[in-house]
Amino acid sequence: MTIRKSVALILLAVGLVLGIGWAVISVWRYAGKLDAGPPRGGPTEQLMVRKSTAMEHITDSLVLGDFNALARAARIMESIGVHAAFYVSNDAYLEDGAQFRDAIERIIKAANEDDYEAAAVAHDALTASCIDCHRRVLNDRGRAP
Repeated sequence: MTIRKSVALILLAVGLVLGIGWAVISVWRYAGKLDAGPPRGGPTEQLMVRKSTAMEHITDSLVLGDFNALARAARIMESIGVHAAFYVSNDAYLEDGAQFRDAIERIIKAANEDDYEAAAVAHDALTASCIDCHRRVLNDRGRAP
């Protein structure tokens, strides 16, 4: 075997070891994230957790004045709302969902126009729609705030 082939084999072996090591570390980190916050409940509960996370991103983007991030976060929230409507199809969700969808559309429009004041007002409307819906759910469960 020539030196050139030996070097090539050694480099290939090192590359494989590094690649496998990187893959193991990546999977380990991902598993750690799941362990730190495992999904709980059914689809509705998981979607609500995602909505909460999206709301956090909307608020952070608004506070920072990052209109691109705000529009992205609002579109993610919009998508989650569409999926949640499939799992939570009752009159209360549909009624409050209209307020939710209107607020999201207003946030996206304001973000696309770099209109901070309109985005802030729409953010307040979105927050109110969430609170109103959750208050109704609590009332329906006999746990009125």
